[in-house]
Amino acid sequence: MITCRFALLAKGVTRDAETGAISIYSIIEEIQSAAFPFMFPEVSFFAYILRQKDDPPVINSDFTMRINDEKLVELPMKLDFSDKMANRVTVRIGGLGIPNPGLLRSELVAKDGSILAACDVNIGLMRKPPKVEVETAPQEPQPPPTTEPTQTGN
Repeated sequence: MITCRFALLAKGVTRDAETGAISIYSIIEEIQSAAFPFMFPEVSFFAYILRQKDDPPVINSDFTMRINDEKLVELPMKLDFSDKMANRVTVRIGGLGIPNPGLLRSELVAKDGSILAACDVNIGLMRKPPKVEVETAPQEPQPPPTTEPTQTGN
């Protein structure tokens, strides 16, 4: 039986080419926006999936992202465990349009309909806009540039 140890959304997931180590930064627990729709510049889905010896080494699946049942992303995926018992799945979305508040569900589903991994993130409207502070410093007025006639020719 396929199981998911954990699944999450983050602003970034990287894999070290030399060691194979995964680094996850800026985990997304919820998203607040001042207005809708808005564009989330980059988001990554990561899942750590385990299989048993009697599970197939290759699983065809679909990755989807929905908000309130409205499909935002749909990608076919092939999970290839090879001879391993674990698979690290990373999906990077370079720009995700969020049309309205609600529950953002990211899901990896096998072709037989079984959910392999899922992550839910609440998308909400900010209660009040973020505080913006502007500092200015007085400056001495600068004299206007002077233009002096130039002579051309002989």
